[in-house]
Amino acid sequence: MSTPESKMDFFEVGDKTSLVCADPMTGDAIRKSLKELGYKIHVAETGDAAVERIRYTAYDCIVIQDNFAG
Repeated sequence: MSTPESKMDFFEVGDKTSLVCADPMTGDAIRKSLKELGYKIHVAETGDAAVERIRYTAYDCIVIQDNFAG
């Protein structure tokens, strides 16, 4: 699983991938659920970080909290 501090995490072919854009408390619950479903997870702490991640990775699942300001 990715940590917010990780800048360069790579997925392997066949991994179920997800990006989580949420505040820390909500993000923890989302990451736990996604991990239980078998997803490998990246976290974006800001909108710019989310755009940068999406630019280089085709995610299977992206979760964005409705008031995510980053």
